[in-house]
Amino acid sequence: MAYGSEIEKIARQSVASSQSSMDATGRLIKMYMNARASQSAGFGGGGGSGKFNGPPVGMGKSLGKIGHARGAVGPIRPNAKIVTIRDGQGHSVQVNKTVADDFKRFLRALKKTGYDIDSIGGYANRNIAGTSTRSLHSYGLAIDINPSSNPVYYGSRRGMHENLPRGIGRLAKRYGITWGGNWHGSKKDPMHFSFPFFGTK
Repeated sequence: MAYGSEIEKIARQSVASSQSSMDATGRLIKMYMNARASQSAGFGGGGGSGKFNGPPVGMGKSLGKIGHARGAVGPIRPNAKIVTIRDGQGHSVQVNKTVADDFKRFLRALKKTGYDIDSIGGYANRNIAGTSTRSLHSYGLAIDINPSSNPVYYGSRRGMHENLPRGIGRLAKRYGITWGGNWHGSKKDPMHFSFPFFGTK
């Protein structure tokens, strides 16, 4: 191949590569704008209430993995007021106002199974253990039930220790709640019940 032709070939490849990069950047920008539009719609609360101010701190990289934006009762607003609810067994727990009714309905259903709650926790201003990512507890979107009986476990599902009612994952799902005992990967957290937000735990 002639020297000039080789230079021309390299130039064409460079232009094609640049165009490909520009196309990819355009697609990323479009995905971001679509995600922002979806979030604004999901967290607006209707009538312009509850403005969405962007993803929670530490979650900006999860725009492509948005989790549930609605509870069974209505839109989830992570920065909504924290309120206190009762579990029906003598305990109180603090949760996000936009999911308070969902959690109350779940706890009532759990009580009907005959399961005894000895300890329950909700809102806690902290990160996920061992990370710099905000925990769903810091938004009041998660509760922990009987931690000592349902400890965090690393390994196969078969070796997980918990004393929750059979079918607890299905029961929680009826109210839009995910159960930590069903998490994918090696970490299982059977005490944990939450509303996924931006694909986090």
